[in-house]
Amino acid sequence: MYKVAKKHESQALEADALHFSTDIWSSAVVLIGLTGAAFNFHYADPIAALIVAMIVLTVSYRLGKKSFDALLDKAPAGLHERVEEIVKNILEVKQFHDIKVRESGPNKFVDINIHVDKNMTIDHAHEISHKVEEAIITKIKNVKVMVHTEPDN
Repeated sequence: MYKVAKKHESQALEADALHFSTDIWSSAVVLIGLTGAAFNFHYADPIAALIVAMIVLTVSYRLGKKSFDALLDKAPAGLHERVEEIVKNILEVKQFHDIKVRESGPNKFVDINIHVDKNMTIDHAHEISHKVEEAIITKIKNVKVMVHTEPDN
């Protein structure tokens, strides 16, 4: 389930996979605690309870952080840098700025301002903005791109 969650970038499936793995680990720890208690190791049960509590707290923190980041539309790590690298390789773009990246569910959104030669036609500037958009779309999965074109001074 975790592989499918990563493949489809589904936070709900990832949370479900985490829930299942937590159940398995917790059950294993409880089983070990009960086995220890059956052999008169009386501290096995409280130790197992503490370990289960630590597992639950750790998983809750991880899941809560991911959910909080999703609610804030936090950008995936490294996405800003990837966009910069892609745009740097487009020779017609003189400079770029105000890159804004965010994520909502499986989709990523990129807004970018580019500067092109101020003497070129509007049609040519429009072609360059499409070139930037296509370059980003082909190299980053599930992305929507908005390019604002400005004349370079």
